Amino acid sequence: MKFLVTGATGFIGKNLVSYLQRAGVEVATCGRTMYEYSQEHYIVDLKSIHDVRSMIGHSQPDIIVHLAGSSAGKPDYDNPSLVFEENVSGTNNLATACSTL
Repeated sequence: MKFLVTGATGFIGKNLVSYLQRAGVEVATCGRTMYEYSQEHYIVDLKSIHDVRSMIGHSQPDIIVHLAGSSAGKPDYDNPSLVFEENVSGTNNLATACSTL
C-alpha cells in the first residue's frame, strides 16, 4: 500500500510521514519546498490541475492524505482571495484528479 501525503513539509504532514515510514509504509510526499526525508517528493502547485494530475500519475498512490493548505495567520487575512485559491481550488484540483483514476 502506498500513501501520498500533501502538505508533507508542514507540522502535521512531517509527523504523519515520519509515523508512516516507521510503520514500514511506502510514502510519496508533496509540498511547496524540498523535503529531505522522502525518497519520492513532489514540489507541486496544487492550484495547477496539470501538475496535480502529473503527480498522481507518477506516484500511483493507493491512499491520499491531503494536509496541504495555507494557514499563516495575519498574512492570510490580508489576502483572502489567495487563501481561497490555495485551499479551496487546490483541494478541488486534487479531488478532480482523483476522480479520473
